[in-house]
Amino acid sequence: SPHSVLSWVQLHRNRTYGGFVDAVCDKAFVIPCWISLLHNVPESQYLKIFQYTALLCLILAETASGCIRFQAYFTAGGVPAPKVVGFDFSTSAVKADHIGKAKQTFEMVGTALFCLPLTRYGGLLCLLLAVPLAYESVRRKVKRRVIYVNGGSVKTFDNKTLKFWMQAK
Repeated sequence: SPHSVLSWVQLHRNRTYGGFVDAVCDKAFVIPCWISLLHNVPESQYLKIFQYTALLCLILAETASGCIRFQAYFTAGGVPAPKVVGFDFSTSAVKADHIGKAKQTFEMVGTALFCLPLTRYGGLLCLLLAVPLAYESVRRKVKRRVIYVNGGSVKTFDNKTLKFWMQAK
């Protein structure tokens, strides 16, 4: 209705929805693709173990990353991380960084090359290069951050104070 006010949580979800759906759709595409590629690994190939290892590791890492993104999106406090000069309080659970972009590039190019018989080994190389990046991306998403807030300097308890405490949380 025109007289209703959205909560901080709903406003935050509306702002971050595009990035959330983009990341989840990437995973919804590549994970089934890799599962189907597991059935196409030739039986007599020399590098069969590397092909299975790369695909299985990427499937596990991207599944974990997707679960972390779902949890971060649906349990967010409703306020963005504070912007403080000299400190990086941003969370990579919802935002992609350079490692995530490089990982995604290696995964997509590697998957495309892996599908074609003539470029299978080039695709395998790209997928193998994506494995450590995928695990680093997941590690950064679950990394704990400690922020100390001085609560003694609060003179008035209003929405700005509450929003700051939620940002610090």
